[in-house]
Amino acid sequence: MAESGAIPDGFGTWREGGTTLVLRAGAADALRAAGVADPVAAATAAGTAARTFQGRGRPVSFPVPGAGMRVVARRYLRGGLLRGVAPGLFPGAGRFLNELRAADALFRAGAPVPEPLGLVVQEARVGVARGWFLSREAEGAEDLVALLLRLPPGDAARREALRAAGRAVRRLHDAGGLHADLHAKNLLVLPDGSVLAADLDGARVLPGGPGRDQRARQILRLDRSLVKLGFRSGRPVPATDRRRLVRAYLGTDRPGREESARWRRRQKAELARHRIGWRLGAS
Repeated sequence: MAESGAIPDGFGTWREGGTTLVLRAGAADALRAAGVADPVAAATAAGTAARTFQGRGRPVSFPVPGAGMRVVARRYLRGGLLRGVAPGLFPGAGRFLNELRAADALFRAGAPVPEPLGLVVQEARVGVARGWFLSREAEGAEDLVALLLRLPPGDAARREALRAAGRAVRRLHDAGGLHADLHAKNLLVLPDGSVLAADLDGARVLPGGPGRDQRARQILRLDRSLVKLGFRSGRPVPATDRRRLVRAYLGTDRPGREESARWRRRQKAELARHRIGWRLGAS
């Protein structure tokens, strides 16, 4: 699959038939006993204790009795032109390992991300693999989209969730993380009110953290996802809610008037362009 040097410290590899497992060493025995080598079969065997989530890769979760936790298994799928041709096939495990390394580095740095538990790499044929990413389930979590659809504007819990989301993204950036697909669905609100940034496929860890323009582009992308949610659901997210998240992200680090105006103009133009795509049915 890959040289051992590509695997983060604290993880090991196990071989089960045509499947290679890269697992966090302290949980490896329990994960293997729970059947993570075949996540679909493990979820089926768990019966009503299993869960299936909406979103890319249709993640499943099931109990890991020997470790007193639940594991989420998210399948890697291609997007773009290859989405309909070979959606789950990849040339080796490089993409999977990149996410594991980034997720583990961010988790160790204290960033608000789910604990990574490993990878399942299934050989489809020589040089071609299918993959699953394993993480500890944040039990009771609700993605920000579901929360915004459930709670009305003005609700105190809704306001605090938006602030917590802004603070979580700031902590992710300050830990060096640059998310590849930052939108409201990938922000998980926990029962204690804190927020995790999920799905780190394609994420990078940058020395010194993302620059100001990179941070701004991520926040604008997240803001667009809130506008898109309102467009698709018919329940617009008020501008006050959107500003609440951005202000929580900024804290006391407010941009100057000229910089702020530049990014507002850019967001206005991009929203106009994306609205055309949304009306035409584009994602």
